[in-house]
Amino acid sequence: MRSCRRAVRPLFGAGGVFRFLAIAVLALLIAGPMTAPAVQARTYADIIVDAVTGEVLRSRSPDAQIYPASLTKMMTLYLLFEALQNGQITIDSTLTASSLAASQPATNLALHKGSTLTVEQAIYALVIRSANDVAMVVAEELGGNEADFARLMTERARQLGMNNTVFRNPHGLPNKAQVSTAQDMATLARALMFDFPGFYHYFSATSFSYNGVTYKSHNRLMQRYAGADGLKTGYIRASGFNLAFSAVRDGRRLIGVVIGGQSAASRDDQMATLMDEAFNRAGPVLMAAAPPPPPKPGSDIVGFALASAGYTLPTVPLPEGNPTDLTIADLAAGTVPAAAIPAGAQGQGDFGSTAVTAAPLAALPIPEAAEPLSGVWGVQVGAFSKFAAAHNAALYASQRAAAQLQNARVQIEEIKNELGTIYRARLIGLDEQTAHTACTQLRAFDQPCIVLKSGAIVAMNPVN
Repeated sequence: MRSCRRAVRPLFGAGGVFRFLAIAVLALLIAGPMTAPAVQARTYADIIVDAVTGEVLRSRSPDAQIYPASLTKMMTLYLLFEALQNGQITIDSTLTASSLAASQPATNLALHKGSTLTVEQAIYALVIRSANDVAMVVAEELGGNEADFARLMTERARQLGMNNTVFRNPHGLPNKAQVSTAQDMATLARALMFDFPGFYHYFSATSFSYNGVTYKSHNRLMQRYAGADGLKTGYIRASGFNLAFSAVRDGRRLIGVVIGGQSAASRDDQMATLMDEAFNRAGPVLMAAAPPPPPKPGSDIVGFALASAGYTLPTVPLPEGNPTDLTIADLAAGTVPAAAIPAGAQGQGDFGSTAVTAAPLAALPIPEAAEPLSGVWGVQVGAFSKFAAAHNAALYASQRAAAQLQNARVQIEEIKNELGTIYRARLIGLDEQTAHTACTQLRAFDQPCIVLKSGAIVAMNPVN
């Protein structure tokens, strides 16, 4: 007993209490991860969809709640592209880092307070470097502060149909309230392609330089998978290794999302396997002339897909002179005056030499034409290789969002470049809120659309 007391006394005698507390603190530090608040276990999820039709080709736990990590930056880019498209900023606009932005942890560009970069450099930094400090710079530029920008992100997510997504920050750093699903991330990837085809090429970039430093893309699968051209990687410990991915094969474009990979390499291998299986099952796109596919249940819209094989048409300047300018009444009557048809479009589709006959539609009421609104906003509903297709796309849109588009004017622009001639269908003369509401309504019927401001330059792949 005496020897035991001697052994214990040094611990609690003079200085013993201090030594005991030091040992206890050390033990707590060592056991820290075991005693930290529980983190939601990683969830594995995946989904592969046809980019044009939205058809789900395979999925596993697509609606399971996950942490999106840096896939979050796709929404940050969506809002940045939207600001570019609407003329709020330009590609050469200068962005300046605040102290908050400069304090964001890696991965980053090591910005300091007052550091500047252009909008285009910011795009590259988000896509390639996945720079958290740059994401915050964008958030403060477009939203004023992080919280308000996150609200904008979540609002836009709802408008796109991402009903299980909540954003709390622009970069994807850990936040328990910031959640999404594989399905929602696929929806976002598809929206980036459909809504901003003129900017999609940024997701194909493999490197960029800033302040004398060259950064390589984290998306290594893109560099080894045939037909791949983006999108975005992501990782935080709570989510695992994530990837949103797109590739084209035999005229068909697929989008894949994998969440919760154990490593970057295993995640990439899993994505490659899933994409291969989906491409083999889906088969090539048949390009020969054929009747349109049957509409989805609950809708008699076939869908005016932007492209079945990639979104590679470059952005082009608006043409000189006045575009073809029609009223909703012209469409409702089922004919378009011959004078309104561009010379090169005569004889296309079902058109005669004097008038254009609209494709038959289900009998839906079309409001009488009214005076155009004085607004400078509009919606673009497609870019087509035939005037008839552009005309019919505008007709479908005018019926499916009749309440919002009853006062709009139809603009069909003929654009020629080295790739040929395309015809862009727009409904213009709206205020901003009406344009957004109309676009939401059209998307509910699976008709792609883009909200734009007068003078915006937007290119879409042509569709026959």
